[in-house]
Amino acid sequence: MIKPEAVEALYPIGALAVYPSSGMARVLRSSGRPAEGIEKKEKKRGKITYLSQKSLNRLIFLTQISTIELTSMLTLTYLCPPSSGKEAKADLRRALGWIQRRKKKGCNYVWFAEFTKAGSIHFHLLLDCLPTYDDRVCFALYWLRKTDQGRGRYCSLKNRKNQRVAASIFSSVSHPNSWTALRSLEGGKRYVAKYASKPYQKQVPEWFQDIGRFWGMSKAVRTNQEKAHIIAIDENELRDYLNQNKRSAGQWDVLPKYLWGVSDIIKSGYGQVVMSTNT
Repeated sequence: MIKPEAVEALYPIGALAVYPSSGMARVLRSSGRPAEGIEKKEKKRGKITYLSQKSLNRLIFLTQISTIELTSMLTLTYLCPPSSGKEAKADLRRALGWIQRRKKKGCNYVWFAEFTKAGSIHFHLLLDCLPTYDDRVCFALYWLRKTDQGRGRYCSLKNRKNQRVAASIFSSVSHPNSWTALRSLEGGKRYVAKYASKPYQKQVPEWFQDIGRFWGMSKAVRTNQEKAHIIAIDENELRDYLNQNKRSAGQWDVLPKYLWGVSDIIKSGYGQVVMSTNT
């Protein structure tokens, strides 16, 4: 494990990629190898039991700087949820495939998984296409058939009534709130930020197997990015700016890779813009 002070020494900050529209920035460090005598231990990936802050920060960053306009959100829920991430991800892939085929021009997306307090997995899909009434109905029938959870009856704990499983799932998935248009072009980005504030929904239940990745996005969302201004700046200058603007990150042992609300650094006199590019 490399100590915080060693990180700054071995991988010094050389520049900052600032994205003015989103107010975000990415800290650019030297990519040189560690000095001789310092071993870099290979980490073995263990069982995933939660969504790490590092992964969550990357999801927020990529969504915020993307120029793809996400206009609707589809929620994939289960009445009889699977206990395996592989099974749930197969359902997710089929749902994304159906949407791509349904919308002939294709549809870009961001998806992320959550768990309810009871431990049931569900998915949220942010899409750059809008649903029609027929889309909702046809998708509900498709989801009901492909997830094979429409057999039998059950007693609803909410209304204490005996209900058919198929009718309940169809009613839920075809409801306008299940696949709804977002109120603004920034709605999807705000929802991702809200998702970050609910830690209990990112804990994997002990009985759930093979969760794998918690989120993903189409290539276009990942690669179509706002133009960044590259500022030449060192660690002392960056920390001074953060402290002057009362950003808590300025006091951290190691400055984070992603920073929020720093677009005004270009006008502040710290650093120097050396180029503008899509990164």
